[in-house]
Amino acid sequence: MKIKFLSLLATALVISFTSCNQGHDDDTENPEIMLTAPTNLQQFGLTDTVHILGHISDNHDLHELQVKLTRNEDGDTLLSFTPSVHALTEYHLDTFYIANESSHKHYTLHITAWDHENNSSEISYELHVE
Repeated sequence: MKIKFLSLLATALVISFTSCNQGHDDDTENPEIMLTAPTNLQQFGLTDTVHILGHISDNHDLHELQVKLTRNEDGDTLLSFTPSVHALTEYHLDTFYIANESSHKHYTLHITAWDHENNSSEISYELHVE
């Protein structure tokens, strides 16, 4: 009984360690990030909605995606999330942040995408809220 349990446990561990390894050894292409909104250096009003829209894709499979919006003056993270993109070849990004500022501020929108071979792409846009 103990041997069967250990054999079953070993099999489960092998499956769990290899299930995420869906990489393609010959994959050297980075994921693509196509952002349609906002645009780099776009200006917003003090209480405007910042729409974040785009398309992320990979020639094989995406592994991870991170979206982060920070306020440059103090480094505060205003928005940060990692949508579930594991094993997808494409993902439509559609989210927003409502600026709530009392004076002129600078934001940085940073998006990074990885595939299973750890190829990555990133973009950073500077935004102005005034």
